[in-house]
Amino acid sequence: MLQIFANANTKYSNYRLEDLCDPNGRKVVVGFHFNSAKVFTFNSTVDTSLFQCHLELELGKTGDGFIVFIDEMDIQNNSACSRDYIQFGWDVGFVTTGLSDKMCSKLHHHESEEGKDANRLDYIRESGYSRRIYQKSIDEMDLWIELNQDRKVRKQLSLTVTPARNCDRWEDPSMMKCPQSLDCIHRDLFCDGKINCPRHAFDEDLDRCEDYVESGFFESPIGVPIIIILAIVLPIATVIFALSLFSICRKYIELCHSRGDPEASGAFPSLLDGALGRTRRVSTEQDRSDHAGALALSNILLHGRRTDGHGDREGGDHHDRSPESPPPNAPPLYTEIYKDEPPNYFDIVKPEDIDNNQQNSTTEEYDMN
Repeated sequence: MLQIFANANTKYSNYRLEDLCDPNGRKVVVGFHFNSAKVFTFNSTVDTSLFQCHLELELGKTGDGFIVFIDEMDIQNNSACSRDYIQFGWDVGFVTTGLSDKMCSKLHHHESEEGKDANRLDYIRESGYSRRIYQKSIDEMDLWIELNQDRKVRKQLSLTVTPARNCDRWEDPSMMKCPQSLDCIHRDLFCDGKINCPRHAFDEDLDRCEDYVESGFFESPIGVPIIIILAIVLPIATVIFALSLFSICRKYIELCHSRGDPEASGAFPSLLDGALGRTRRVSTEQDRSDHAGALALSNILLHGRRTDGHGDREGGDHHDRSPESPPPNAPPLYTEIYKDEPPNYFDIVKPEDIDNNQQNSTTEEYDMN
């Protein structure tokens, strides 16, 4: 016995019966989740004497039963379905306790149509639409398929099996009630082009699908329509992103300015050209002015001449003033501070003091000898 369990997050799982079924007719267990339907197809000639398939569909505790929709069935048809057929059943333990009638009708696939009177998949127009539906409220169901050999005729089957719940027994925002029914299926299975509800294909009624969308059918898990959430979240997220980007750029500009790194500013040229560029121009002009002032003062103090940052100014004002006139910005003259003439040397030191100093010096040299 083989067991197959599909990903619970997949909306539909597709199986080819030619690959899924055991060649010897042994039972294959297929596990279901409530939020995922499965599509079983057969599209081949039967080259062997008999094609037999036995599937056991298990839903477990996630649902209450199955809804089977026969999208297409093109197999040999006779009144007793004695050669080709599909059949459903259920059991208790290893004992089969119930069987459905065998099914072998000719049922063709229908495409959706457009127009005033074609607002639903066109299956509902069939007189034998009820033959396409099989429903059983049980969490485990068997499916038998038997096709006799026919190498010249291609036989086709397509079955959509949908897990269902009793709407009165479950409270789950992920499920939606099928119109005119007590059955609920997962809301993602509505309006997707496949029939999943048991009555009149109402889950694919275009008029109802428009109502579902307008009333917030596509809602988030918290019950608020996604469009409302997006209308609120996106503007807030945009503002937060813009403020964050502005803050990062400003911090980057301040960091580049503090480091004096002109190469780093290339990452944000448009921003730096305004803020950082102006700051650097002012800083450069101030540095040049300070440097020129310091250079002029040092030349005045050392050489009595002035520079402007481009070398000595030998022309201009330097040649226009007379040799006796002081250079610009020169220290004040002695005569401007002291009005009297400076004293003579001998007014300060008397001649007899000079003679005494000379005699003392001669005596000291004699004693040393």
